[in-house]
Amino acid sequence: MPSSSPNNTSNNSNNYGILGTSSSNATLSTRRTRHTDDRKKTKSNETASDMATELVINLIQLGVTLVASYYVSAWVSNRLKDAQSSVSGADSAMAQERLEQLMQSREEEKGETAPRDKSTLTLNRYEAALASDVINPKCITTTFRDVGGIDHIKAELWDLVVLPLLRPDLFHSASG
Repeated sequence: MPSSSPNNTSNNSNNYGILGTSSSNATLSTRRTRHTDDRKKTKSNETASDMATELVINLIQLGVTLVASYYVSAWVSNRLKDAQSSVSGADSAMAQERLEQLMQSREEEKGETAPRDKSTLTLNRYEAALASDVINPKCITTTFRDVGGIDHIKAELWDLVVLPLLRPDLFHSASG
């Protein structure tokens, strides 16, 4: 059979065409892969750049928030100190006066007539806070009899507070 038949020629050209197409397809595939890789690299670079930008923005916001919090808390602290010092000065003077009156009335009850130096009674801030809550026992008009319905609490208060003040000898131990 002759090899120059038109079918053979077309088959040969088809074979060459297929080979040429497959090599061009491989080249295209390689180019596409490279292009896709370049896109991925670009996207990853963009993503990393976006993440870095977002991180910097978040750090700046955090820093601004911390600085603002510091200054606001310092301002509030100073305002509280100013208010406390102005009130504690007046309260301290009142508490000191109240304690002096209590000490004087106690001395009168005991019959002591020696004059007391008022400058010896100086209170620090904490003592003034405690002394501001001290009430002269003569000013208390309510008794345990006036309070009703809580007998077990009154008995416990009597045992824990009043009795040790009235009879301290019952609560002293030999060990100290």
